[in-house]
Amino acid sequence: TSQNGASIMPIRMVASTSSTDASTSAEPELKKLTRDRYIATNRFDVRRKKGPKFEKRWATRKSRLASLDGFRYFHLMRRVTLDENEPEEASSFGNYVSFTIWQEKKHFNAWRKGDAFIEAHGGKSIGSFLSTMISSARLLRGPPR
Repeated sequence: TSQNGASIMPIRMVASTSSTDASTSAEPELKKLTRDRYIATNRFDVRRKKGPKFEKRWATRKSRLASLDGFRYFHLMRRVTLDENEPEEASSFGNYVSFTIWQEKKHFNAWRKGDAFIEAHGGKSIGSFLSTMISSARLLRGPPR
């Protein structure tokens, strides 16, 4: 907790995707985001010792985000503790958080209503959807928040 009473949640980057990932430069190009962006977040409470499996699932899954209109950036981060005696999973914040940054909220809403969202959440068949839900239940303690 900081001096003003706000909670501090240290995090470590796990996986990210950007619409500008095609850059081949050895030096990363630093760009500032303009103020008018829409950021959507989810917090995940991953079960004990399931973090590596959860991270692999995000790192290896197929995604069309980078090709969508208005998409700018995706980032998955894992909470880390600064106190050696505090277990990493002991937080009401969850232990992972995802961020997607969109040009405008309308772009995010279009993704939520489109095929790319359906594909990312199990597909159109009942079998694929159920498989995704069962896999999520094995990794997570409850739905994303």
